[in-house]
Amino acid sequence: MRGLVLWAAKNAFVAIMICLGIIAAGAYAAKELAIDAVPDLTNIQVQVVTRASALSATEVESQITQPIERGMAGVPGLKHTRSTSKLGISIITLIFNDDVDVYFARQLVNERLIQIREQIPPELGKPELGPVTTALGEIYMFELRGDGRSPEELRTIVEWQLGPKLRQVPGVIEVVGFGGSLKQYRITLDPARLAAHGVSIEHVKQAIANDNRVGGGGYVESAGEQIVLRGDARYKGLEDIEATVVRTDENGIPIRLSQLGNVDTGPAQRQGAMTRDARGEIVGGSVLMLKGANSRDVVESVKEKIAEITPYLPSGVTIDPYYDRADYINRVLKTVAKNLSEGALIVVVCLLLTLGSLRAGLLVAGAIPFAMLVGFIGLNAVGYTGNVMSLGAIDFGIVVEGAVLTVEHAMTHGANVADRNRRRRRIMNAMADVAKPAVFSVIITILVFLPLITLEDIEGKMFRPVVVSLCFMLAGALIYALVFVPAVGPRFLRGSADAQEPWLIRKLRVVYAPALDFVLRRPWASIAGAVAVAVGLLSTGASMGAEFLPRIFEGAYALDTLRPPSTNVKQAIELSKIAEQTLLEAPEVETVVNRIGRPEGAVDSAGPESSDSFVILKPRDKWRPGMTPDKLAQELSDKLEASVPATLHAFSQPIEMRVNDLVAGIKGDVAIKVYGDDLQEMQDIADEIRKVVAATPGAADTKMEIVTGLPSIRVVINRDHVGRLGVPPGSVLDALAMARAGQPVGVVREGERVFDLVVRLGGERVDDERDLERLPLATQQGNLVPLSMVADVTAEDTIVVVGREQNKRRLIVQTNVRGRDMVGFVKEAQERVAALTLPKSVEVVWGGQFENFNRAKTRLSMLVPISIGVIALMLVFMFRNLKYMFITLVNLPFAIGGGVVALVLRGLPFSIPAGVGFIALCGVAVMTGIVMTQSLIDTPREPDIVARVRKASLAAFRAPFSTALVAAIGFIPAAIATGTGAEVQRPLATVVIGGLLIGMVISMLALPAMLLVAARREALEPEEEEDDGLDDAVDGHGGHGHGARAHGE
Repeated sequence: MRGLVLWAAKNAFVAIMICLGIIAAGAYAAKELAIDAVPDLTNIQVQVVTRASALSATEVESQITQPIERGMAGVPGLKHTRSTSKLGISIITLIFNDDVDVYFARQLVNERLIQIREQIPPELGKPELGPVTTALGEIYMFELRGDGRSPEELRTIVEWQLGPKLRQVPGVIEVVGFGGSLKQYRITLDPARLAAHGVSIEHVKQAIANDNRVGGGGYVESAGEQIVLRGDARYKGLEDIEATVVRTDENGIPIRLSQLGNVDTGPAQRQGAMTRDARGEIVGGSVLMLKGANSRDVVESVKEKIAEITPYLPSGVTIDPYYDRADYINRVLKTVAKNLSEGALIVVVCLLLTLGSLRAGLLVAGAIPFAMLVGFIGLNAVGYTGNVMSLGAIDFGIVVEGAVLTVEHAMTHGANVADRNRRRRRIMNAMADVAKPAVFSVIITILVFLPLITLEDIEGKMFRPVVVSLCFMLAGALIYALVFVPAVGPRFLRGSADAQEPWLIRKLRVVYAPALDFVLRRPWASIAGAVAVAVGLLSTGASMGAEFLPRIFEGAYALDTLRPPSTNVKQAIELSKIAEQTLLEAPEVETVVNRIGRPEGAVDSAGPESSDSFVILKPRDKWRPGMTPDKLAQELSDKLEASVPATLHAFSQPIEMRVNDLVAGIKGDVAIKVYGDDLQEMQDIADEIRKVVAATPGAADTKMEIVTGLPSIRVVINRDHVGRLGVPPGSVLDALAMARAGQPVGVVREGERVFDLVVRLGGERVDDERDLERLPLATQQGNLVPLSMVADVTAEDTIVVVGREQNKRRLIVQTNVRGRDMVGFVKEAQERVAALTLPKSVEVVWGGQFENFNRAKTRLSMLVPISIGVIALMLVFMFRNLKYMFITLVNLPFAIGGGVVALVLRGLPFSIPAGVGFIALCGVAVMTGIVMTQSLIDTPREPDIVARVRKASLAAFRAPFSTALVAAIGFIPAAIATGTGAEVQRPLATVVIGGLLIGMVISMLALPAMLLVAARREALEPEEEEDDGLDDAVDGHGGHGHGARAHGE
């Protein structure tokens, strides 16, 4: 370390060129760095989706979900499985360890699916993999407007004009259309006409299959050329379909499709819709980003592509975006940039005040951009994005502490020499003297942070970027302090022979000196007082609440809306209109969009009974005075509860809700999972739990999954009747499939666009079980009989959804927490639930954010002792003395107590960011002990031990005060910021500021008392002579000890 400083000073040109190379690499890394608002918290997961329109929820579970779950057991790296089985769809989420590559995981799952597909009949459904996207994948949402155009036309434009072109944008994995309906070519057969002409459904299907196809006949050779023969009988439009001959009657007259029913185009049956601002139905789309892509770049590319597409849209059709991830990212980056620039400015001002030299302040301030560039190199190398955590949780005061020590020591031990050559030698040697404590203090801070890389799951993904960024920045700042500063400092720094200390240091020294004398006269009493103060500070945290992560306000709400299971699309649209009118009454609301159910082809199990509502808010400066996000959410929730019937609304935020949904399978803060086998028993228990949780203070938007109550018409085939009448059971099921939705029998092409061709039986005229009973079925003898003669038709309620987790049935009660800390709420709710009498056949597990908090708290409780152990080990290496190591470590409770008091005074609960702040505090706060203890070691022994400790303390006063003040004040912008993303920075900054300032005041008085006690015990030990090895030691000014004495005197 010492040799490196001397080498850099003697080889200034080479050292500067090395630093310029690092700067160039950092500038390139900054240009290439991916930018996002927050870290991607999505775990490594693969979704398996199977669409089985003919199966109920329990049939989907038994025939599709369970075979796939069993088949996936034992896949390498698989740690968790959960699934949802619903009418017509199965979605299985397979969660892998974080060290598994997502594409390797998909390959493993795909290999297993090859075997599993053999167990699932093809007519039931084909399991497929979901897209490679994440919780941050939904980056751009828009409405497609077109006056005078039907929803069907607009949806066709989304599917065939916008979607294919937007999917070509690098980084886009999917474009999902919402609202309207997919266009179909429909053949709606009239049962009466079928009976009159003696035509069965099978006759119609066979005729279409024979007509709507292409064929080839090889080739012929002519005049040396090969001419291909091909035939094309595909349908080109409605006329071709209507002209299809089904059969010829006994008189030779062809019976065409047009005679058997109606041929037209129309909307496919749907499970969803989209509405906005109480205007009724709209059509829109959502752009999904590929996992790992740069979201800001992808959004910009999407907007460029839309600008390119817009001139070619049909007349009057426009694209109106209502959610743009880039806006959120820019707001977060604005907050980060504001905090960083203000923090850097404050740090520079503090450096000027504590160093008393413009040149010294500028030299130290240069460490800030240098360290930032090295941080960019590290983030790029590891593959992390620049976001509110990796950039916004950085304190430049901590980063520049090595440079502060180096320059401060140079200013006080050599910069005031008039002779230029002697001044350069003195500055060079002074920098070499302080290299050891500077390096050790930075290394200790780095080593204290490194264990945080072992954090798991969400907390790991949130804070690992902070660790990587800070460690690289600290390493960069250390390079700056050991290479660039020695190369430039001896030639750049200068003072005057009669220079005084900075005004601030002189005033503080006037206060410090008498307080130090008082402490040294009563060392034991002072130590006892410091311990008592530390205990008092720590005890203030006994009543402090706790939460997992502070909620980052995204500038919009996302409402998880739940209605009765029997709600149809039309009724859901009407209820959404009422909700939108209610929400728009608030002046803070700009627009409201409801996405009801699920669109065709989406990886979603929602039906008309549920919807995601996006409430886009105006900028905060346009809100009513005193209005906060929590107050507004509560106000809107109360209004919705009073005005929208039969509907539950749970407030969240777009990214937050999607993260909770994908990572934990819920959309609330806290989940109570009820496991069992009997769904009815599970639902009864869950309802009791729901009532208890809802009555707990702090509960908001409490609800449970509704697993029963879906009305259905069940058709059970009578085996005796079908056998006697000669009706194949398959014909009965085909007739049922054709009754409303229709059965696909081919496609019709309009240029590059492809639309389904379906056959329906009865169509909209089939409304109830009586209409189904009258459907005609063909016997093997060619006769027609009604469906009621071969099957029993009954109306009943059936299962809505079956959730599973780790191969067990699961039902979820979920709630948000508002106006109270999350951990305190859960503890009280657990006590209330524990008072219930629950059967042994049911297991209750608490999850959600509370589960994350407990996991992170357990890990942090292991990391804190490790961090303290690392500090102790480094101090032993540095001091070679256990007493000094212990004295320096005793400094930590003072700082930790200060951090606790700061949280309590600001009314902030303990959270994982605060816990990370305490670990950071341990690394930084030890600086005071290192500098003061090293100063005592460097001060020669003398008979008057008190005088020796006094000299050492006064000599060491400036450096730890400067570093602590700069580190603490540098975090003030983050602590008081109110912009987007500031919520996560605030507790971390508060802990560091309070801990450093309060801890420094106590330590500067308690440590001299402890050092005095230690010095008295070693007073009789012989003093070891040390050779400082400096080139100019003979002139008596190069050694650190002599410089300390001079300053102390």
